[in-house]
Amino acid sequence: LGALERLVVHEKHKQRIASILEPIYRSNDWWRKLVVILGAQLEYADESPRRVAMLREIADLHETRGGDLGLALDALSRAWLEDTGDDEVFDMLVAAAARLGAWDQLVPILERGIAGQYDLDRVARTLRRIADIHEQRREDRPAAIAALRRLLDAREDDPEALSALDRLLEAEGRSAELVEVVGRRAELADDPAARRALLERVATLQEQALQRPREAITAWRAVVAI
Repeated sequence: LGALERLVVHEKHKQRIASILEPIYRSNDWWRKLVVILGAQLEYADESPRRVAMLREIADLHETRGGDLGLALDALSRAWLEDTGDDEVFDMLVAAAARLGAWDQLVPILERGIAGQYDLDRVARTLRRIADIHEQRREDRPAAIAALRRLLDAREDDPEALSALDRLLEAEGRSAELVEVVGRRAELADDPAARRALLERVATLQEQALQRPREAITAWRAVVAI
């Protein structure tokens, strides 16, 4: 066994020796050595699902056997970046970050996952989670607002994103931006009562917060017309 372990460091023999050592380590429950050998095998795994499965196992070993959530988070990050469409790994990644309180570490990982991404639904889902983290965990409302604006670039009429942006802009006192968002929500509202309430907010913002009498008159006329 010692001879095999010495050979595994040589590139020429690594793949073959690693495949021999893996079952030995498993049968003897040598989990630390198994982590190392799985890591060595990653570069030879041709298919993404296989690499994701290996990284998930590495993460599980680090957390359940080694008690090291940081290393588990690193492995789950690599697994999700390998396949950002894997919702199960995504949830595991966020859960691990939550247990560690590693929100500042998680956000850049999520940003990497959507860089250059063309699946707009996936981008929107990830940006929604980023916005939630900024607001609820990092207490950074401006960063949450920025994430929601990016989400709306991908899905401009997303009602949940518009509602969240409305709430955050109001909390920040950013009335000029808020009036545009509330107006957009009014345009999209199907229920007449909801549309009227939103238009009343637009009129009040124009009249009181922004001191725009002409725009306020136009807004109040829209309210009366419903």
